[in-house]
Amino acid sequence: MKTAAKQSGATTKTTAQSANGEATTLNVVKESEKAKTVEDRIKGLEKLQIIIERRARVKESFEKLEKFNLGSEGQSVGLTFKASDGEIFHTSNSTAFDEVKKTLVKVTGEALTKLDAEIQAFNI
Repeated sequence: MKTAAKQSGATTKTTAQSANGEATTLNVVKESEKAKTVEDRIKGLEKLQIIIERRARVKESFEKLEKFNLGSEGQSVGLTFKASDGEIFHTSNSTAFDEVKKTLVKVTGEALTKLDAEIQAFNI
C-alpha cells in the first residue's frame, strides 16, 4: 500500500493506494483548526468593531491636529498642561507649541497606521 500526504492550511489530504490499485483520499482537519462556530465569528466581529471605533477616534484627533492653526504672529498663544493632582504648567512660547503639535501629529499618525495594519491583518 502506498500513501502520500499533502498539507494545505488546516487540512491534510492523504491518498492511499491499495495493492489492487484503488485510491482512497481522506481529508483530515486538525482539531485546533476546525471551522469556527458562529459564536466565535461574532466575538471576532465584536473585537474588530472595537478596533474600528478606536481608529475612528484616532483619525478624528489626527485630522483636528493637522488642521489646527495658531493664527498670525503676535496673537497670544497658550499651552497648558494640568496634572491629575491639580498642578498646572502654562507657557506662551509659540515655538514650544509648534513642537508639541508636531509630536502629537506624528504620534497619532503612527497610531493610525498601526490600527490600519491591525484591521487589514484581522482574521475573523
